[in-house]
Amino acid sequence: MFRWGPRVRSKIIEVLYLATGFMLPAIALNFVSRDVVVTATLLLPAIALLHELIHIVMAKLQGIRYRFVVKRGMMVGLIVTVRNSREYIALALSPQIITITMLILFPFTGLEVLLVSALFHLALSLEDIMRSIHHLNHPCA
Repeated sequence: MFRWGPRVRSKIIEVLYLATGFMLPAIALNFVSRDVVVTATLLLPAIALLHELIHIVMAKLQGIRYRFVVKRGMMVGLIVTVRNSREYIALALSPQIITITMLILFPFTGLEVLLVSALFHLALSLEDIMRSIHHLNHPCA
């Protein structure tokens, strides 16, 4: 079976992130106003920071060692050392509390920016979600 090397996989992931970055706002514009999409886009850095802070808090609570990964001058994530797949999945999916909170608040507030921000956050979290699925299929312990 053919396997992609790590450098090729890394480049493919970068291209997919870029494509998603252009596609999601365009798709969202079909359903909500431009102002909602712009507001959700402006909120992304704060949501991304909160996302990483939740990872850090969970890592500390679980006693997991971590270090920051910096690419092109930007902090883009954490490298963690976990003892088993369950620990990894709990850590990786913990920031989805952000998405869940926004989706719960939307029906009560009617703020479309919550819905679009939840969609954007899910897109930003795809790597965490995919790695969690991988750990479900291939547990390390």
